[in-house]
Amino acid sequence: MHRANASRPAEANHEAAEHVSAGDFNGASTIARTTDDRDDRRAGVIQLSRRRDFYVRVYSVRRDGIVAVQVFADLRSAERKVDRVRAAGLACRMELIRVVAVQPLDPEGGDLR
Repeated sequence: MHRANASRPAEANHEAAEHVSAGDFNGASTIARTTDDRDDRRAGVIQLSRRRDFYVRVYSVRRDGIVAVQVFADLRSAERKVDRVRAAGLACRMELIRVVAVQPLDPEGGDLR
């Protein structure tokens, strides 16, 4: 049985995985591709998604071809949605987003306070 990085101790792999930015959601990494750090990156995404200002946006294609967009406050709910859509054979993707509050304006551009 062949294992990637069998010659490196587990501690070295863990240290290398710590160098990956928590904001790295595209899968790019500063460490070697042979190191499997998906669990560490997923943990970082879960931690950010628990904050009130971070949400998960899910793009899914409906059967009629229309792209639907939903925003989830819970990563697990978003993952279930993606799994259901993909199980139906349709395209779906998710991304972590940060929601920022803005001051509402009236139609003339003034403040609504």
